[in-house]
Amino acid sequence: MTEITEESRDQIDSLYNLALRSIDTHLGDGELTGDFSVLPSDVIQHVLEYLMEERKMGSTTLNNTNIGRFLVSNLIHLDLENFWTLDLPFDPNAPPTFLSSVNLNGCMKIGDATLEFFGRNCPHLKVFRAFQCNSITEKGALALFNGCKVMEELQLTCIQLEDEVMQVMAQSLTNLKSLGLTRCIKLGEKSLESIASLSDSLTFLHLEAFAELSDSNFHHLLKLRNLERLFLDNISKSLKRVHTDSFERLFSLKLERCEVLEVALPASLLDLSLIRCENIKNLDFLNGFVSSGRNLEMIGCKRIKSESLLSFLEGLKGNRSLKRLEISGVNGLPNPDRIKMMKEGIKRTLEIRDMELDVLNLSLLSDSIPVPSVSLERLTSLDMSGTDITDQSLDKIADECPNIIELKLSQCWALSSQSLVIINEKMKALEKLDVSRCHHINSVTLSLAKLHSLFVSWLNLTKLELDTPSLVTIDLSGIEMSDTLSLENSVRNSGSNIEKFWARSLRVQSSAFSTLHNIISSCCKRMRSMDWSKNEFDSMEGLENIVNESKMGTLKRIYIQGVTPLPSHSLLSIAKQKKIDISS
Repeated sequence: MTEITEESRDQIDSLYNLALRSIDTHLGDGELTGDFSVLPSDVIQHVLEYLMEERKMGSTTLNNTNIGRFLVSNLIHLDLENFWTLDLPFDPNAPPTFLSSVNLNGCMKIGDATLEFFGRNCPHLKVFRAFQCNSITEKGALALFNGCKVMEELQLTCIQLEDEVMQVMAQSLTNLKSLGLTRCIKLGEKSLESIASLSDSLTFLHLEAFAELSDSNFHHLLKLRNLERLFLDNISKSLKRVHTDSFERLFSLKLERCEVLEVALPASLLDLSLIRCENIKNLDFLNGFVSSGRNLEMIGCKRIKSESLLSFLEGLKGNRSLKRLEISGVNGLPNPDRIKMMKEGIKRTLEIRDMELDVLNLSLLSDSIPVPSVSLERLTSLDMSGTDITDQSLDKIADECPNIIELKLSQCWALSSQSLVIINEKMKALEKLDVSRCHHINSVTLSLAKLHSLFVSWLNLTKLELDTPSLVTIDLSGIEMSDTLSLENSVRNSGSNIEKFWARSLRVQSSAFSTLHNIISSCCKRMRSMDWSKNEFDSMEGLENIVNESKMGTLKRIYIQGVTPLPSHSLLSIAKQKKIDISS
């Protein structure tokens, strides 16, 4: 931290107040002035973080011109994720900085000039992240590697990089602990050899779109004896076998969009994630993992055999190791015996009990997988979206799982309005509820003191009565109501803390919007963002009232794509004055 002298204190106070004022009042382009190098590094960091958050909500205070004011020698951390800027406006004569970490992920126009600056001026840089920075070439990468030799974490898009660059990386960055390389379309076996040479230090490796990784050269990765986490994403079709059982320290493995047929797991593994690995059919390889594993995720692995999945789930009874189990989007390949049982109406039961799960997701599974009976006292999060769960099954879950705070039941077409009665009476700890697209639910009455997120989109409702004072987020998109009186009363009763209000494509009388808008204007003083897209308003006057009554800096964005009538000049003018982004 920079030493604060009496001579500089007045200047520091003045600049700090200016920076804070820019946060509160959204100063425009060119109004953020002053020499920030006299400020302590933690002050610069604090202000920059706030301005980045404001930028995400539409503020133009921080831009490619004045960002240079923050790039001072005593800055420690620089986070410009998704800034979408050109190469940063560095002073070519600037002295070396104390920058320790830089995050440029998503800054798609960043190029070699920025990396050359860091390589030349940032000898203390330990963390550098530049995913989706597709303009980086060999020139910039080499400058970075040769100048920042104490680096411990590197994330880089390699679309223009070849094997020779990876060799320099391995030779220069001998302390590298975490390495992420994406779009590795030009990297080959020599790059794998270079990565393997980091075996003393590397503990995390992420490779994406590595076209040359195959069964024949996977052995290079096995040399990383200290590897603890491995993430392979969208690897070539030539990699069919991922045998990681020889790793002694690997505790986390993630495979995404990989066409693997075989997986072998090490005894040390705690966390396993398989995302859209559509060639995996049998789950026998999980037998050893579940006895000591902690988290298991299988999403979109469509071809897992139903019988294999059922056997696996049945074998979990009494398991005390798993804390998180997520299996979703498995279409299932039923065997002939199972098809015969289904045709004869023979139902197979499935119980999930006597476990210490905190999170359970069994959503969007094949019809050949029976809806399980769940009895888990520790369970806090349950997702059974897209299943045939019934009111009776939910009633039992409410009795057997008393600690659920997050419940997702979207697209559960066997549920009726009685399910909401059960939830309201028996699940008082609930904080997040999703019953979207449950077409047989036509009445929602909730009095839950802790509920902060509610999703009831695309329901045909006769009644919506809410007494939920902690509600922060509500999604009403697509609901159909002939009488909106209960909705209006619900907003009055539960609107004091609402920050996000989603109401796309409401199927209500156009005259109802003005009333609803006026209620929001008077009752929802913490509103930060709203979505009214694809609606037919009777007028824009209600929205104008919301914008007019909003406190400066609170309401950030309103989505009104595809609305009629078009936004009025008055609305746009008021929104501009209050720095509210109107997305139309």
